[in-house]
Amino acid sequence: MIFINRNNKFPFDFSFDVSKLQINIDSLINISFDKLNALVDCLNQYGFTIVDFGENKIQLDEFLHLKFLFGNPKSHPRADSNGVVPINSFNPLKGHLDSTNSEHLLHTDGSFSSSPGNILALQCNIASKVGGLSIIASAQAAYIHIKEKFPDTYHLVHSK
Repeated sequence: MIFINRNNKFPFDFSFDVSKLQINIDSLINISFDKLNALVDCLNQYGFTIVDFGENKIQLDEFLHLKFLFGNPKSHPRADSNGVVPINSFNPLKGHLDSTNSEHLLHTDGSFSSSPGNILALQCNIASKVGGLSIIASAQAAYIHIKEKFPDTYHLVHSK
């Protein structure tokens, strides 16, 4: 049984070497028990992992195998029947930054939902020739920093 723990992630800062969390996998459908354990361990300890398929371009059916590993997707207003929200910067949707090629500010992708998903999976189909980097930040580390540096006002992060 796979158990994803939402609590007590390791807070990290800019000096953290994310390559430690990169797991090389040939296939999600034929994933070995050891690789699956490594993936779950990273998710539980850090809250994210980077899966590298090398030169293999995984197809949608393989990507959708994640639901067999971690459960069915949460609903999303723009999701297709598989729970996938395709993002295409060549077909922008008015009011949706994620459908443009503009830089995205840090955001949470549903963590403030009344029932957030356990996992958010992103798949890059066409790598950008310039830019295209994902920035992953530790909200826990930010909270700790704010609490230590601004003890008189950190309570404001709890306000609505």
